[in-house]
Amino acid sequence: MTIRAMTPADIPTLRNIHELSGLAYTFPDLRGPLMENVLVIADERDIPIMAVAAERIIQLFLWCDESLHPAAKLRGIRILHEGMATVLRKKDYTQVNCFLPPSLEKSFGRRLMNNFGWVRNWFSLARDF
Repeated sequence: MTIRAMTPADIPTLRNIHELSGLAYTFPDLRGPLMENVLVIADERDIPIMAVAAERIIQLFLWCDESLHPAAKLRGIRILHEGMATVLRKKDYTQVNCFLPPSLEKSFGRRLMNNFGWVRNWFSLARDF
């Protein structure tokens, strides 16, 4: 096995590996503007058998004065939500992420889902380098 940078010729093989995996997500644009790097593990015939892709994602942070009335908070969040979506679309982003601490997951997470169309995402892990 050897590690190397992905080439455009690898994409059909990687797409096939993805389809056979049965995982329920859209195969990413491996040559898109948000893709930082794709590395491939190739077998002795230089055919990809595994790959990892690094795509830039957006993580949102929110700061809010807790003394605000709940209706004012909701209105402010809506304005920020729409404004940030406009800015990020212009930069080719199509998705944002919000990682909530367990203390806010049920209350604020439910509000994001019910009022702003957010959906529960897959389990997340992080790693420092």
